[in-house]
Amino acid sequence: MAWLKHLTNSFLWAGRGFFLAVRRERNMRIHLTAIFYVTIAGLLSGLSRQDWAILVLCFGMVPAAELINTALEEACNAITEERNNKICAAKDVAAAGVLFTALASAGVAVCIFGRKAVWSHIASLLAARPFLAAALALTLPLALLWIKGRTEK
Repeated sequence: MAWLKHLTNSFLWAGRGFFLAVRRERNMRIHLTAIFYVTIAGLLSGLSRQDWAILVLCFGMVPAAELINTALEEACNAITEERNNKICAAKDVAAAGVLFTALASAGVAVCIFGRKAVWSHIASLLAARPFLAAALALTLPLALLWIKGRTEK
């Protein structure tokens, strides 16, 4: 049963790392907010299984890149707080990795949601359900407050 305890601890430590990144990294909150709104748009538009599969890959890829970037930043900061050109380069390259995954995911979203039929379907659903449209509108200021949040360091 020791293996089960070790497995459980692995999940707990991973969860702790995820929530640490959410608290410390504004960009992680931006990515998660984007995932929320893309998910809502996907649910409203009736995406195909293939579209969902591609989106789910993007939903995993971007936060994973942000988590790796955060881990590298934390490790570099543990080594030294002084300016070091090699550490700055490592941090910049890791940040570029996040940027590229986010841009690729945005490209996927444009391909999936760029069809006029998708937006007209969403618009007709929201017009038929004004309560849903109002609820979504109310989430925007909350999302912005959450993104801004207090960032721990």
